[in-house]
Amino acid sequence: IMDQPGEACKARQLTLVPDRAHGGASLLPGQLEIMVHRRCLVDDWRGVDEALNEVDCSTGICLPKMVTGETRLLLDPVRAEGRGEVYDSYRELTHQVRLPLLPVFTRDDPKHQPRADSWSSLPVSSRRALPREVQVLTLELLTHENTPKLYYDKACAHHRCILLRLANTYAQEEGSTAVELDLAGRGALLEGFELGRGFE
Repeated sequence: IMDQPGEACKARQLTLVPDRAHGGASLLPGQLEIMVHRRCLVDDWRGVDEALNEVDCSTGICLPKMVTGETRLLLDPVRAEGRGEVYDSYRELTHQVRLPLLPVFTRDDPKHQPRADSWSSLPVSSRRALPREVQVLTLELLTHENTPKLYYDKACAHHRCILLRLANTYAQEEGSTAVELDLAGRGALLEGFELGRGFE
């Protein structure tokens, strides 16, 4: 939820990063309003026009609710270096809140390379950064144990397959331009794998 109010000679970005999905609006310049999604058991005729799942307000007066959660406020100056760099601090904070690092442990199988450490090693000659709004979510070696049988038999029975999932975090002004990824020449990250068709 973002706005960019002007402050004297330099603009600042007023950004709220919640820990869940919220509706947002700006009724006045420099003002942001966030709305908590309600869940009602039956239609309360208050504009939703559908039954939700909130038992406390189904038959009587809906008393005020206390909502617990975390919302972070970002008031950084707007950078002027480049269009994409304006939103770098927002993206960094968003990833800290929504995509925290998770420790994952697995047993290495020496008969099926590459190992996990070679997935994350990029030679200097091929160290080309992904677009600033794209982050890696999943890089997983697919086997018959973690892949649906129909898909595995069709695509991975005679080839090694990996699942690569990416997240595209972009600002409102950036959504009209398609993001192009060049995964060729990624060194040990994708060595020995043939790239299939990507989709969003």
